[in-house]
Amino acid sequence: MASPYLREYLQSSEFLEAGTHAWYLSGVDLTQSVMFTSKWVYNKTVKGECSINGIRHNFIITDFPMPPTQEFWVVDQFNNIKFIEQTLGFLCDKLRYLLYERKICDIELEHTIQQYCKDEHLKVVLLNVIHSYRHYLECTLDENSGLWQCEKFVQDFGLNVQTHGKQVVNLLKEIQSAVEEVNMLGKTISNESAIDFLG
Repeated sequence: MASPYLREYLQSSEFLEAGTHAWYLSGVDLTQSVMFTSKWVYNKTVKGECSINGIRHNFIITDFPMPPTQEFWVVDQFNNIKFIEQTLGFLCDKLRYLLYERKICDIELEHTIQQYCKDEHLKVVLLNVIHSYRHYLECTLDENSGLWQCEKFVQDFGLNVQTHGKQVVNLLKEIQSAVEEVNMLGKTISNESAIDFLG
């Protein structure tokens, strides 16, 4: 919930309380530790530091989404890497984990990087992380072609690998498991029939 003190000071509700606490609450905190607790207020009109209701705030004029997405908070951490007690490589490894675990969407992250990443070098690094993740997915698809051939059937249920992540993967694994279970009995079953078997 936005601070009423900040709303009154800015005479606007168009602001975003950012910083180390916001990262922690976002569920995608990459940092584990920070050099010190930092709090920023992203807004459209006020720049500089000011104490409000006994709390010191650093006002920054910048663009930000409302409401903020998890992908935005990821990019925000990279934008403020100078306040973090970790290397760029460490943060990239944590980002890969979030992608592999489907905790964030690579498509949304890519759009957010293009729109909100403030450093061109960082932008290249982050986009490379996404590209390597997608290459990993492609290799996984090739190695498990029998599993991923089922994707077209899953899409009939209104699901998509990119947008539904684990939900799709779990369903595909169930389908393939059903195929293997029947095949072990010396029978042959198609992926389409496996869906009927599960249903």
